[in-house]
Amino acid sequence: MEIRASGANYERGGESFARSADRYRRSSIGANLAEACGTGKVLFEDKFDTLNPVWGFGPNVPQRSIGPNGLTYSLTGNDVSADRLNQAELYQDHEICAVYSAKVPEKSNTQVGINFWASDDKNMYSLYVYPFWGTYTILRYQNNKVLKPIPVTAADAIHKGTDVTNEIDVVLKGNKATLVINGTKVTEFSGHAPDGGSFFGFLIYPGKDDPGPSTVNLKSIQVREVAGQ
Repeated sequence: MEIRASGANYERGGESFARSADRYRRSSIGANLAEACGTGKVLFEDKFDTLNPVWGFGPNVPQRSIGPNGLTYSLTGNDVSADRLNQAELYQDHEICAVYSAKVPEKSNTQVGINFWASDDKNMYSLYVYPFWGTYTILRYQNNKVLKPIPVTAADAIHKGTDVTNEIDVVLKGNKATLVINGTKVTEFSGHAPDGGSFFGFLIYPGKDDPGPSTVNLKSIQVREVAGQ
């Protein structure tokens, strides 16, 4: 399993090409899976009918497209990746929900996930899910260092394989983060929420040595109030 390493040749928060450093049950899920995300008031939602400028997408990325499947990246190893922070608003207690589908080769290290508790693109937490392997990890980027609050861990809740869809939720309340995947609570941990609110975002990375092609769709992403508040 590969994990994006500290000092990798990439731009946090940006799309880039040809990066040379490592980057850290088959399922049938209905088209309305995104509607299962939380019950709190929706604060932000993007189904990527258009490229909203709050994401700061770079121009002229041929591997990227939008359409009925949402935001799509067609990937090969060492190809384009996306690691974005949304600039619309700062959020305090909130829930982030993303629905990803992934068609990947055998033994692929392609990663999808959510950025949270971000004060900027160098100080944040990032959840990485490996769809083929059915594993996840949470890293913290702080002061040009990479910490590992949760190492690579298997989770039965992850739909794993070469053609799967997963709903990923991170619920943030105070300094506690709860990870829910496909409606099942996977873990919770205590961290450090930035004072005054935080940015959120998403990430898509190809496996460094994947033969490709891989196709990853971010079908939708939401921010909601934490239910019951």
